[in-house]
Amino acid sequence: MNTPTSSNRSRAPKILKSAYLLAIPALFLLTACTNIEAVREFAKTSSATADYTEIVSDFADSPKRIKRFQPQSAWPQSEGIIERRSIEAKRLLETQTVLTAYMNALGDLAADKLVKADAEIDSLQKALEKAKFIGDADQAVNKETATAAASLAKIFIRAATDRWRQNKTKKIIRESNAPLQRTIEGLILNLDTSLRSSLQTERVAIGKPYQAWIAGSTSESDQTAVPPIAQILLNERLDVINAKEKKLDEYIKILKKIASGHESMYQNIDNLKSEHLIQNLKSLSKDLQEAHKQILILSD
Repeated sequence: MNTPTSSNRSRAPKILKSAYLLAIPALFLLTACTNIEAVREFAKTSSATADYTEIVSDFADSPKRIKRFQPQSAWPQSEGIIERRSIEAKRLLETQTVLTAYMNALGDLAADKLVKADAEIDSLQKALEKAKFIGDADQAVNKETATAAASLAKIFIRAATDRWRQNKTKKIIRESNAPLQRTIEGLILNLDTSLRSSLQTERVAIGKPYQAWIAGSTSESDQTAVPPIAQILLNERLDVINAKEKKLDEYIKILKKIASGHESMYQNIDNLKSEHLIQNLKSLSKDLQEAHKQILILSD
């Protein structure tokens, strides 16, 4: 039987010590990745749920639907609104696209992946820098929103160009928080005022012809056919508008949750591994998923 020599015995602890020291960096990297998994999850969930382009389509199409129920004398004015909304919707979509792309980039950094920024983002950044407005709200606010979205795009374009990795997660959060908050504030302002106002105008415009049909048939003593059918059709159309408004409410919740989560990361920038932040981001991620689920249900 072979017995360990004194040389082997003295070498064994050194080998174990070396193995232990080699394992420490790997263990540290594993722990670091695990601890910012909540950042990655929140960022990716934010990107997926913010990418709801139907809300911008509703913003653009509402005046078109209103026109159908207006007299011909009102059409020239409606055409002007439709044309302006088309331009404004394009700016809103560009802003939304930048927000979505930034949150996706943040998720990539948190997962230690290279950020990708294609030519479209570069083009959007330049377009938003030149934009004078993005919606119907106060022009000064809209210009600030477009500028903020352009700044947000510029930051993650730099992250892609300079090949940032996970160790730059704090840097991108720190630099992006102010423009991100202004971008989201502008999106909410435009959608919550302009789109909500359009939907209310749409309710009134749709209701007028149906109420006229009901009143006309009633005066002619036709109580059996037209009034009930007209009321049913009106209710169906109003249900569609009500669903759109509820989806608007859920989307605004999404935007507010994204702003809150990013602000929380910014406030805890020196300790992205804190248990309090991790639990907050996980809770916000669940809230985002629930709001998105409600939008899908309303879309069925």
